[in-house]
Amino acid sequence: MEGLEQKSFTHVPQPKPHCFIQWKGTDVCMDFQCECGQHYHIDAEFCYAIKCVKCEAVWEMPSYVYPRRVKEDRAHTSAPSGCTVKTEIDENGEGWACKS
Repeated sequence: MEGLEQKSFTHVPQPKPHCFIQWKGTDVCMDFQCECGQHYHIDAEFCYAIKCVKCEAVWEMPSYVYPRRVKEDRAHTSAPSGCTVKTEIDENGEGWACKS
């Protein structure tokens, strides 16, 4: 992709907000479009990398993703019912969330 710089996937300062995905046991469901044009629908765990069967390129999955804030008028309709993870703050002031 022209104009996009290859960034390191190591732990470096990132803009806020950001998320760091640990690809172990993620049970990811995603659509992947390879540079060669081949499209895949992927349902997998431990998806550290994807190898395209068409061009044989291997793609490392980035750990950093950048969420976007939902506009107030869409706050109740942006995710299917029950699919928004609710967060809490513990007695030490640490934020956490757990699948319910």
